[in-house]
Amino acid sequence: MMKTVRAGAMNKRSLILEGAQAATDARDRVGADEIKPIDVYDVAEKLGIRVRFVDISMEGFYKKGPPAMMLLSSLRPLPRRAFTCGHEAGHHVFGHGSTVDELKEDERKSSEKPEEILADAFSTFLLMPTLGIRQAFAVRKWEIETASPFQLATVASEFGVGYMTLLTHLTYIMSALSKQRLAELSRWTPQRIREDVFPNSGLSALSIVDRHSQPSVADLEIGNGILLPRLTDIGTDKLRHVQDVNDFSLFKAVSRGSGKLRVGLRDLTVRISPERYVGLAKYRYLEEVDE
Repeated sequence: MMKTVRAGAMNKRSLILEGAQAATDARDRVGADEIKPIDVYDVAEKLGIRVRFVDISMEGFYKKGPPAMMLLSSLRPLPRRAFTCGHEAGHHVFGHGSTVDELKEDERKSSEKPEEILADAFSTFLLMPTLGIRQAFAVRKWEIETASPFQLATVASEFGVGYMTLLTHLTYIMSALSKQRLAELSRWTPQRIREDVFPNSGLSALSIVDRHSQPSVADLEIGNGILLPRLTDIGTDKLRHVQDVNDFSLFKAVSRGSGKLRVGLRDLTVRISPERYVGLAKYRYLEEVDE
């Protein structure tokens, strides 16, 4: 019995490593380095997959081409959609057949099917490259083991993933977070973190951008909040100022479209889509689009 379990564990590790290598290769193929966050929908399109959002209760659907296509549920939170996009792209990269990924309420539970392990590993390393995650903590002088829920949410937001997705990755893949600390941090939900900083804000979700954040693009839905460093030059009427807290200003996404912000010495494009948008991913933030 022990030999069977051990062999299974070894096989899973080899699948995870295979998925990680494929993610590295995919980043190289689309011209992304091993540090900066990526626009996963743009990567999927560059890999030859048409991405569409639908209002169906599921995680995602991949149809093998040609042409290859994926459907993502607009009913899921934005970070979950991004991970599922990477997952479906993994099915494409590994040449898997058409597949439906059903609703998964607990993202910590994953399938033991080899093709699902590969797709999960591909998405994990595509969105959270090890060098990039370590640098995100180092540049802020934060220790992973002692980082606060808000600090962890900041890094998760930078890479476009969910809070628990990052915690799981830090614990079980990077071995940078102890299981005891994971249990403590798991008591915090994104909603609790939002309420801790902005009580009674009524925000449906919150993206956090600080002076160290590297993405050139931030995706929001109408009704979402975005936390920006104070004195950020807001060059758009798509965001409405809500309040200032410490070194940050909170804005709320109020209308569909995109706008340029100046955060310190760099530009940030904010793209806002309707809540539960249905249609091609590339059109989600464009105004007056009729498919």
